[in-house]
Amino acid sequence: MSKSRNVMAATAQNVTTTLRRPKLRGVVALAALAVGLVGPALPAHAAAAPDAPTAVVATPSGTSLSVAFTPGSTNGASGVSYAVDCTGTGPAGSASGSGSPIVVSGLGKGQTYTCTVTAQSDEGPSAASDPSDPEQLATTAPGAPSIDGITLGSSSVTVDFSAPADNGGDAITGYAVTCDSAGDHPAPVSGAGMSLTVGSLVTGDSYTCTVHATNGVGDGSESAPSESFVAATAPGAPSVTSVTQINPNSLRVAFTPGSDNNDPITGYRVTCTSSNGGITRTKSGGDSPITVTNLSNAKTYTCKVVASNSIGNSPASNASDAKPAAVLPGQPSITSATRGSNSVRVAFTPTSRTRNAPSAASAPATRKNAAEDRSPGTCR
Repeated sequence: MSKSRNVMAATAQNVTTTLRRPKLRGVVALAALAVGLVGPALPAHAAAAPDAPTAVVATPSGTSLSVAFTPGSTNGASGVSYAVDCTGTGPAGSASGSGSPIVVSGLGKGQTYTCTVTAQSDEGPSAASDPSDPEQLATTAPGAPSIDGITLGSSSVTVDFSAPADNGGDAITGYAVTCDSAGDHPAPVSGAGMSLTVGSLVTGDSYTCTVHATNGVGDGSESAPSESFVAATAPGAPSVTSVTQINPNSLRVAFTPGSDNNDPITGYRVTCTSSNGGITRTKSGGDSPITVTNLSNAKTYTCKVVASNSIGNSPASNASDAKPAAVLPGQPSITSATRGSNSVRVAFTPTSRTRNAPSAASAPATRKNAAEDRSPGTCR
């Protein structure tokens, strides 16, 4: 050990002597590092505590303040976090977090606060920021909204309403609509809009609805109830009972209504569809029967009926029996006319018969009391 010390001392002496010779300084310095005589260079600057945050803004929500800020320089510090302290006319509050914003809860309703932010680190805390502007928290929950009207849907109701005149000193965050009947209490429906729909109502039950608003303090009062209404659905399907051929090119469709499902039926629509290329036709009416016109000559049709109420349309009825659209016979051809005593005997060839509307018999026809001859083919 003593010998090693002597060698290191002698080497150091040689290094000191050699450094006086300028041409060898760089070489000697490297050699000195290699044998551990000279340590590495120290950092130019050591880490320090962070700078104070700036631009602190507190935003109230109920009994809380959301505090936003701009962090200051960390100055190389490690483990940086932030602490917010809010003080004022009510109980003080504080909270910590890794960045902006930080929410401080449990403050006093209706009280006024300012907040400061401090950066925390392993190297120590920053100075406190400048305080935020004073902010007053909400005093109460909001007042009651007003129901403007209701619209029935299929086992549902849409409630339209207006915001309360008093929001309690805090922004309204949402609304909830509740509809109740004597035997049914569906869950409230919540949302931010001014129109909400409650579904899964029991058809035939009588309901009323109310709505309340919510802010950061809590739920406000319920509105006055809506008008009473009976939950309803679209009608049941009608049943076709008969289809009758009507000249020209028409079918008369008779049917019995289905259930109105607690909302009056406002009308019916009959649709006749051809199975062999005829044009589909539709006709609406308020009751049975309904005649569908302008069907295609000699084409075969089946017809269905749909009922409507204020909720919507029923399923289609059963299809009618297939029926051909009736047509008028074509024009006959007169073959001769024979004058008699005050009469004319006319012979003619009938039109070709159709299965839908047979033509009349082709026997000669006699017109009596003909006063004079007329042009051929005309009796007057």
